Amino acid sequence: MLAQIKVGKILEVEINDSNKVLSLNYIKDFKSGVKAQKTNETYKIEEYELLTEKSLVFKKVEINNSLYADGLREGLPDSVIMDLVYIFGWDIDFIHDIRPGDSYSLIYEEGIR
Repeated sequence: MLAQIKVGKILEVEINDSNKVLSLNYIKDFKSGVKAQKTNETYKIEEYELLTEKSLVFKKVEINNSLYADGLREGLPDSVIMDLVYIFGWDIDFIHDIRPGDSYSLIYEEGIR
């Protein structure tokens, strides 16, 4: 389990007053994880699913600097901006066709814990 953790992932460690590890909680993504709970001298390891809800989010972005920077400024996740570029990359030249004052609107799903 620990060998598969990548940079940027969350690992929660619960310790007692004498700094002994009680549990490790590895959050794999927004909907699942693995928990190792200490019982006596062994650890009980189990995978779990988090209860998640999805909501639709609407964003309108006016481009002043770049599609990417202005999208981040308006609160768009990096992954949504990159998906937008990937989907429309064959139809829009994002280097030459985008001008200050252009805008785009989109609706995307967001997972909520």
